[in-house]
Amino acid sequence: MKRINEISRKRFILWLFAFVLVSRVIYVFTLDDKPYYFDTAHYDTAAQHLVENQTFGPSLHYYNDYEHYCLEPVYPLFLAAIYSVWGQQYEAVRLVQVLLSLLQIIVLWAIAKKFLSARASRWVAVVAAFYPFYVYISGLLYVTQLFALLLSLACLVFLIYDEQQTLKWAALAGAGLGLAMLTRPVLMPGLVLFILWMLFKSGIPQKRKIVHTLTMVILVFVVMTPWTIRNYRVFGSLAPGRACLAETRVLDRLNLMFYSQKILSEDAPFPHETFGVRIEDSDSLYFHCEIDDRHFLTLLPLEKLNYRPDGHVGLLFRGGDPLDLDHMQAWTQSGDSLVPLVSTSEPHAFVASEEISVSEGRVLLDSSESKWEYQLVFAKKDTLSRLKMTFADPVTSTRMRRSAFLIGLDSLSLSANGYMVWLHPYYEADIWLIQGGEPVRSIDVKKMYMDKEPISLFQLIKTYPVPYLTRHYIPELLNFWSPWIGRITTTANRPGKAMQLVSLLFFTPILVLALFGIWALRAKGYKLALVAIPLLTISMGYALFFTEVRYRIPIDGFLIILAVAGAHSLCRKWRGKDHV
Repeated sequence: MKRINEISRKRFILWLFAFVLVSRVIYVFTLDDKPYYFDTAHYDTAAQHLVENQTFGPSLHYYNDYEHYCLEPVYPLFLAAIYSVWGQQYEAVRLVQVLLSLLQIIVLWAIAKKFLSARASRWVAVVAAFYPFYVYISGLLYVTQLFALLLSLACLVFLIYDEQQTLKWAALAGAGLGLAMLTRPVLMPGLVLFILWMLFKSGIPQKRKIVHTLTMVILVFVVMTPWTIRNYRVFGSLAPGRACLAETRVLDRLNLMFYSQKILSEDAPFPHETFGVRIEDSDSLYFHCEIDDRHFLTLLPLEKLNYRPDGHVGLLFRGGDPLDLDHMQAWTQSGDSLVPLVSTSEPHAFVASEEISVSEGRVLLDSSESKWEYQLVFAKKDTLSRLKMTFADPVTSTRMRRSAFLIGLDSLSLSANGYMVWLHPYYEADIWLIQGGEPVRSIDVKKMYMDKEPISLFQLIKTYPVPYLTRHYIPELLNFWSPWIGRITTTANRPGKAMQLVSLLFFTPILVLALFGIWALRAKGYKLALVAIPLLTISMGYALFFTEVRYRIPIDGFLIILAVAGAHSLCRKWRGKDHV
């Protein structure tokens, strides 16, 4: 009977592994021969440079703010290893990742055996094999599959150390953890928790415990130090993971949002008289924004604009209440001097919405609907270089933000096409595309400030503690764990109905049962902490900035283990048994 069970178990393993390989191979061959995430371009370019000249090459990240590659090193090295054998073949990468997917299931199975019975742990392998998101990441030209495997391996090694308590496994745990951190730096804060886990472990003499912990930490630093030194030599900063952070742009946007909400809620008087724009059309198109003739911000469009420097200019207003503007002027450059082009203080031919009137230089907007569609367009055309509007005195913050420059218009018409430049009361400006006389979308721009450093996470939380917690952190944390996928890469890039349905049908029961699993495994709390550390670190770490479903998938394997434990516990209770 024992031999029969052994044969049956081996057949089960072979059939399961065959399913994993076949299902994922079929899936990856249905994919287009292209990446689906923008970050893949950075990894791919770095990998090609590694193969060609053993360097990571230039950076494509953040609009060439960085001359050299500035992301993590592990995935480009992984790609380079594949490219060196098969060339730049995305199919080869995906097939290797299929093997990594199989290996990850084996690792999760091994982890499950540390918590569950042999039969229950096999169910972990089954659920992971059929889990749609694991099929999905095997074909993803992105770091997710590799990170999921390395994270699972690090956790397994820590569990083996928990059992054997030897220096060798403490060292391997540190090396594995360091490698996982070099793949995704969001795990770095978890190092403190792993240190505490080792220091508070019972059953080991204190001196030996300290030696093991130091060994683990030293190996983490040994793995991460070469890349940290490289980043310091290249970028002049001690960056153990990545040297360029998109997160700084997120923090700036949050700071802007919280500040703008504060300013607009108070609706205080705007403490300046004029807003101007100086347009520089040299190697690139620059819009230098000025307040009271002092430069404070330059906008550099990151997409090609169909801008006509000799186009018509004018004003665009947003309605809602009566509004007035003191003056609007435009000049063209002639040598070293400015030549007046148009001015609302002098008679010039123009077209205007019926609600707009011009009297002695003052532009007045009557009461109207609250939307951007009220225009004044000047007839005179020339290559302009500077515009300025003067606000009526006094003007509140909400009122001053209802006026914008129209530039590069293709006709003397209220339905012309062109662009608008818009000032916000919180000292920001934007460029919008105008079609048919109305703004349709913002232009992606790089904003270059004068004397302004990016805000840090600490500064943001210190300045806006309650808004940060209630309007950002908690919603992002809920989004991380939500079965309903709010976004894939951005709020505009949303999943299709099929992916949404898959998430609701598969992740929802895993999430719910995982809660029961935590309770069922409470007696193994010390081991359970090893699973909890990545769950807490990664979810809470990403929530500090922003969360996406692909960030959660690497820790879904731990949830599957907990979910199987929860389901198994509920089944045993149903049958009158008490233990997992």
